[in-house]
Amino acid sequence: MREEKFYSVEDFRMRELVILAVLVSTLHVASLHKKTYAMYKCQENQDRHAVLSAEQFINEHHRHGYKFRFVSLDSRTVEKTMDPCEVILGITLEETECHISSPTPLKQCTTRGEALTTVTAKCNVTVSSIKGKATVMRYICDTEAASHETLVRKCPICPKLLPLHDPKGLKSVQTALQKFNKESSHASYFKLLEVGRISTQVTSFKL
Repeated sequence: MREEKFYSVEDFRMRELVILAVLVSTLHVASLHKKTYAMYKCQENQDRHAVLSAEQFINEHHRHGYKFRFVSLDSRTVEKTMDPCEVILGITLEETECHISSPTPLKQCTTRGEALTTVTAKCNVTVSSIKGKATVMRYICDTEAASHETLVRKCPICPKLLPLHDPKGLKSVQTALQKFNKESSHASYFKLLEVGRISTQVTSFKL
């Protein structure tokens, strides 16, 4: 379980620890997003404008991990009907395979399938109409990974998501980074920005 409030491979005879780490140089490429400027007055038939603004805002303002894609609008509460109007939207987002630093447009990012452990974010987003635009005033999200116990019953060999502070995982990341810098032909020296995911998987090897 993770909360928003945001290769080295070690070989074993019967299992393999797979590490997903983000290696970055000193230059980071910023992702560009198109703004939604459709007229917004907090009407229910305009909720699509609001949730797209919320999705964009959340991805632009969380600094770690992966981009999230809107899945469903679960609730709406009207807070103010006068100008500027204000609504609170309860929305569900799912984690994609695009890191937050990736320039890949969100629409080209795929959400993680069940076998890769789906991570879901439940968010309450306050949206207001500022100069006729859907504007996010504040938000709070709780993220949670799908239950491994449920997944293992369906797919015993699927990777298991580990905590980001897992000692063996972090040690493997550092080993991987050292090996990469030693063997790489790149002129730049890479450093670790963050560990996005760590997973372990049972595999079998033929002798």
